[in-house]
Amino acid sequence: EMVLSAHGDIFLWSMLGSYGKGKYLDTILPSMYRVHDGGVHSMKSQEDRLRMSIRTFMALYQYHNRIKNFKISIHFRLKILKLKVKLMVYSISGK
Repeated sequence: EMVLSAHGDIFLWSMLGSYGKGKYLDTILPSMYRVHDGGVHSMKSQEDRLRMSIRTFMALYQYHNRIKNFKISIHFRLKILKLKVKLMVYSISGK
């Protein structure tokens, strides 16, 4: 079953990084993420945000696995596993 990405921007950045020339520039300050009541992502619960990230990384895992880029697919599989552990801890703690 194909999984669709919940975070299109992250999926797109990953694709651009896979096929284009990208570089991390540590001299540039990181951007700011604005959290506000009207934000699509901000309005989601922590549990929903974790589920959205899992869906996005699952879509990336499936894509890279399908094209046999196993090094990157394993990277995303590990991210999925870590997020699933966070989701379990979150669900158990009830926060």
